[in-house]
Amino acid sequence: MVLHLRRHALDSDRPETPAQLHAFFARLGFSIATQAVMPGMTAPMEALWHIYRRTWPVLQVMGGRGSGKTRGLSLVEAAKAKFYPGYSIAHIGATRAQAMRCYGYFRQYVGPGGGLQGDVWKTRLTDTVWRNGSHMEVLPGTVNAVSGGHPVLMSIDEFDLLDQQVFQQAIGMPQSDVAAGYSSQIVLTSALYHSNGAMRTLLSSDQPPVTLRWTVIDAMEPCDGRRGRPACLDAIAAHSGQPPSNPPRCPLWDICRGRAQNATGHKAREDVIHEFDLADDFTWRTQYMSEDAERAGLVYEHFDANASDDGSTNVTALAEYDPSLQVYWGLDEGWEHPSVCLFIQQRDDGTFVVFDEVYERHLEHDRFLDCLHQPFGLDGRSRESWFRAVRGTKPRGPYAKPRRVYPDPSAKQLQAAIARRLRSGARVRTRQTMVADGVSLLRRYVRTNRNERRLLIHPRCENLIREMGSWRLTQAAPGVWEDEPEPNVGNRNPSHAADALRYAMVAMVGRRLPGVA
Repeated sequence: MVLHLRRHALDSDRPETPAQLHAFFARLGFSIATQAVMPGMTAPMEALWHIYRRTWPVLQVMGGRGSGKTRGLSLVEAAKAKFYPGYSIAHIGATRAQAMRCYGYFRQYVGPGGGLQGDVWKTRLTDTVWRNGSHMEVLPGTVNAVSGGHPVLMSIDEFDLLDQQVFQQAIGMPQSDVAAGYSSQIVLTSALYHSNGAMRTLLSSDQPPVTLRWTVIDAMEPCDGRRGRPACLDAIAAHSGQPPSNPPRCPLWDICRGRAQNATGHKAREDVIHEFDLADDFTWRTQYMSEDAERAGLVYEHFDANASDDGSTNVTALAEYDPSLQVYWGLDEGWEHPSVCLFIQQRDDGTFVVFDEVYERHLEHDRFLDCLHQPFGLDGRSRESWFRAVRGTKPRGPYAKPRRVYPDPSAKQLQAAIARRLRSGARVRTRQTMVADGVSLLRRYVRTNRNERRLLIHPRCENLIREMGSWRLTQAAPGVWEDEPEPNVGNRNPSHAADALRYAMVAMVGRRLPGVA
């Protein structure tokens, strides 16, 4: 059987304004909220319009849980496929259940009586083919599933639940269709499930994508008392000059303050109240109200990565090398994960200063140690040959030779290589301890009970700063964390530089905590 592709989507049919796109969604049986009622939020329809018109090549949408993100994304993907002949889409669900949910929505549009049945030649989970040559795949969030295909539009639903390794594999999928004039596009949608998950990581990156947000309140139907909808009695009383009831008649009043009277969404107030009653405070704020909870669940919750001029935060240019003080190294070994060396000094008042770092992958022990030795002249090679050997990576030295070196206590081969290479009297020292005990010690230097910073890091130590500010605890329940860090599966919770610092400080301080309250 030969499929004859019909390019029947004329420019006159294609929505060219948000109102026209909204009308198209309505013809499919769904009304999307056209205005945001909560301060600082974006209307869901506005966000979908930006996806449809590709305002930005990469867009992150943070929507309240149950506010229609998956439904809205499926609608705009259907519009792109219908009105842009030959357009290709890959919709990735972070979980298989999420992928199947989107496919179920899509089947409603293209199935019998769905409004788009005549536009589709065949539909199945792996590939829905349109008569105008467009096609769409719905994929689960696995490495194998995202390892092939190059669609123009790649969307990831519930992105905050996606494994980081899958995301790194998926970002190579979208490619522009130059012949058709379509530019590649990445859309990431999710509620905020983790205080430092995939969404939070992107938001805190050096070049964060454009991020639009809406809350579950923005997706509510209006509380206007019309067409069987409930009225906002608290707002009516306030407008008439009556004192507010105590407690409020609606449990959402302290959050909404009557703004939902002007809502244009679909979600019933009773459903939102039910979710509000069942959710804990952390889940409500992050997953339903799209608020950031940046520090909750971090190993070093009080670590302040903002640079200061006076040492009032943990990152400061004052953490510079002092030739009058001894130098110490903290090391963590790796291969695919990086090998790390931190250059550390301790001041007379007990403050620890990390003034430089080396952070390198795919180097054997001897070559990694070359990165550290040459500034001290320990191997006798010229600086030019050292540059060629280690790709130009070096600390900013030259610094004094290390007095002591503190590697990972379990890295016996690294310890042997260090002892063999360090011929200048530096001693290798380790101290075995539980991770939680070492973390507890570092916390007392990150910020003391007197609100003092006894751990200072130079801004050039970018990898250490990033890890200290993002290393997460294991989440036992929403808003509840265990004492142990979350396992670093797929390098989603890296702590290589933070581990090197912990090895050094545990061995240097032990049970003595000079200058720490």
